[in-house]
Amino acid sequence: MREPQTLRTAGRTATPMALALVCLLLCLVAASLSAAPHSPSVVTEGAEVPGTRLYASTQAYGEFRINLPNGETITIPCDGIPGISGVLTEDAVSRNGEGRPSVALRRLVTHFHQDLGSDHPLILIEQDHERTSTGELTGHAKGGAGALLPGTARFDQYIIIYLDGRALTNREPLTLIADQVKSWPPLGSSFQLQGPTAFYDLDDVRAGNPAAAVVGTLDACNVEVREELTLLGE
Repeated sequence: MREPQTLRTAGRTATPMALALVCLLLCLVAASLSAAPHSPSVVTEGAEVPGTRLYASTQAYGEFRINLPNGETITIPCDGIPGISGVLTEDAVSRNGEGRPSVALRRLVTHFHQDLGSDHPLILIEQDHERTSTGELTGHAKGGAGALLPGTARFDQYIIIYLDGRALTNREPLTLIADQVKSWPPLGSSFQLQGPTAFYDLDDVRAGNPAAAVVGTLDACNVEVREELTLLGE
């Protein structure tokens, strides 16, 4: 198993390639925020949800287990990692077999970053833009678009976690659900991980290596949506 690469700031050692990657990812986030169309305020009426592109600040909580080469396991607690979320809501609204409305979602941006110093791993989490992360918002009541709120939102995501520069990703989608969504973006909602998700070295997943070893497991994750973000230039 490969040893983790080094990615450090504030007096830590840093590889130029790793720093360039971080800068590129942050620029992509800034560019998407400045260029995307945007709904000017929080939506509380279901009929106004379709066709929106909204961004919000988030905080992530959870536990990530890393399998060490010597067979030992360490647990990394994630206690309120700050982040950014961006979601595109499609225009079309469908109805499920129970007559409740549903609209498709597409994740545009996922970004979390935490650096607690040399005694803790630097954590950077980004969307895997080579794979599409999708979701849906389904209303609790029967009806058309107007019944989308209150509702339940679900996301099936592919992300890349950088732990001190080592890139890990999930092969199966990471599923998060919030069942009490009352506004869009879902401010105040808490998205819960639906089950442990295995992570592998990014290179192994890109190469389609069926024998890739599980490097870590996200056992618990709770993402809280905090505030809507205003896009740059508006």
